[in-house]
Amino acid sequence: MPQEIFSIQRFFTILRTVTHSTFLKRERKRTKALHPDTPSHRDSLLAYKKVELVARLRKEQTRQTELETQYGTLLQDYVQKDVKIAELEAEQARHREHLEGLRLTLQRQEHPGK
Repeated sequence: MPQEIFSIQRFFTILRTVTHSTFLKRERKRTKALHPDTPSHRDSLLAYKKVELVARLRKEQTRQTELETQYGTLLQDYVQKDVKIAELEAEQARHREHLEGLRLTLQRQEHPGK
């Protein structure tokens, strides 16, 4: 029995040595450096609590909804302006045709022989 206690104590001593070994600490750091996809403890978002993160998320979702509404309104305004421009260009073309017809009529009246 005393020998079992000794071996258990020896086991825990070795375990403690292994976990606190500076060589193994360096190895763990090196292994962490090889896997950068794991989140760093210095990541600013990891410092927040869940409640704070949810509040920030909701605030950002509200802001995004407002921006989408603004962009929709701007898009609608641009489409209406494009339609108005097309209407004005069509009206301008009709006026040009009418003026061209008047010009030809005046030329015929002034120079009937041609």
